[in-house]
Amino acid sequence: RETSKLYLKGSSNVNAFTCTCEDRFATQTLDVESSGRQAKFKNTRLRMTTRKFNCKNSKIDRDLHQALKANTYEHIVVELLETWYDPEHFKNGNAEKWAPVKAKVKLTITNVSKEQTIQAVARKRQITDLNFGAKKP
Repeated sequence: RETSKLYLKGSSNVNAFTCTCEDRFATQTLDVESSGRQAKFKNTRLRMTTRKFNCKNSKIDRDLHQALKANTYEHIVVELLETWYDPEHFKNGNAEKWAPVKAKVKLTITNVSKEQTIQAVARKRQITDLNFGAKKP
């Protein structure tokens, strides 16, 4: 089975970098209320330990931890709130295929929460197995 990867990409005035999240997460059970083209979610909180982002460069690691106030705020939290999608993509014949969805997420960094709508992808591997992917441009 394929594993998930979480990472932050960024750049400074010197170079670009990628910081991989080294936290491990258990499979989550979540509540989904789906109606036609929209799904609302509960219990979809993903808590990432701020200090577990590894940029493979100690200076960038230190700068990232300082920017994220890791000594005070130990976690970055992402919560999936709802999605909008074309139900045709999730019919039985389309299992395993990634489909575009619009997702509303709540992101909490340094104890500041913001809701944002992003473009994402989803697939329904089984009736009870959903996968999501996204990246912010």
